[in-house]
Amino acid sequence: MSDQIKKIAAAGAKDFCLAFKSVGADEFVADTPHQLVKILNQICALSKYAIVFVDEDTAAQIADTLVKLKSNPLPAICLIPSLAKTNDGFALAQLKKDVEKAIGS
Repeated sequence: MSDQIKKIAAAGAKDFCLAFKSVGADEFVADTPHQLVKILNQICALSKYAIVFVDEDTAAQIADTLVKLKSNPLPAICLIPSLAKTNDGFALAQLKKDVEKAIGS
């Protein structure tokens, strides 16, 4: 890993990305699961991001791709639970798995 400072990105719905943009994250708007896969692959290829926050509503539809991308050390891909009524707990379950992996339980 280089000594270069890594950036933060947000990928998903426009409203979701806007919230993270307000605190300095680069935004990558994806309206469809296909667009999100393409964007995440581009972000990972750039090697300049330390963490990518991803919108749960779109991420739930690309679970297989997320498993593959999360196997890389960087960027860390963090799913953010949705506030929408359609929230099915996908992101919360993924966060739980990530924490268990991090603490070794």
